[in-house]
Amino acid sequence: MWSKLLIFFIVILLMGCANKTKMSVKGLSQDAFNWNDTTKPGWVITFQDEFNTGKLDRSKWFTLPYHGVRYRPDIENIYCGDHNFEFTKSTIKLVAREELVKVDSVEIKYTIGWLENNIVMDQMYGFFEIRCKLPEGKGMWPAFWLVSRHSWPPEIDIFEIYTTHNPRILESNLHYFVDSRHKSKMKKTKIPDPRENFHVYGLEWQPELLIWYFDHQPIRRQVVKKEWFNHPMHIVVNTIIDFRRASNFAEASLPNYFEVDYVRAYKKIHPTQQ
Repeated sequence: MWSKLLIFFIVILLMGCANKTKMSVKGLSQDAFNWNDTTKPGWVITFQDEFNTGKLDRSKWFTLPYHGVRYRPDIENIYCGDHNFEFTKSTIKLVAREELVKVDSVEIKYTIGWLENNIVMDQMYGFFEIRCKLPEGKGMWPAFWLVSRHSWPPEIDIFEIYTTHNPRILESNLHYFVDSRHKSKMKKTKIPDPRENFHVYGLEWQPELLIWYFDHQPIRRQVVKKEWFNHPMHIVVNTIIDFRRASNFAEASLPNYFEVDYVRAYKKIHPTQQ
């Protein structure tokens, strides 16, 4: 009897682990949409960069993180470089490199590409979208997210992907306060390999509902409280070496590239009362 109970609990445990990845979604073919069409019925565009000029538009983007420093003392081996970008005729590539940077008395071994548009965006609610192809190889941690410069949290992670663990697992997350205590809600979704082709990742932020999209298909709906996200936010796009394990630095194939076709944001033309 005890052996049967043991088998039963092991099965339940395994089912619980499997359910951490809640759904699987297929990508759409690359000719399924006109990616150059910026119109979205019912919405007006509030921010866009199509990255077609072959250089970084510094009237739209900072390369300095919103917290105000290019490296964190607790992560001394990663530095947000001001020139970690390369360009094609229609894309920008955020580059992670192994290169020595010296800041004061600190020697930093790796540089990464980091973009955020807090120069021009401070937005409550809307639709936020990126079309991109993720870095090859292990050790990388690309992300597309929203954060507030007024307070932390709130933060909404539209996607985070850890290429060492499983590059086909998209993690969507949110961070907020409840009674001054930090809370988070994360979900995993299995997607096609995001390193092989460009895909579109999006988020619709309503006062009491968040909807995540992959290739225009909804992959997560999360009911929220309006007070959890009570500050306007801006967009962050970054590639970073996954510093959670020291071995990731040795395993990472560098230089490495997070390639972005466009970033766009919208607001409802006739929003309901919020």
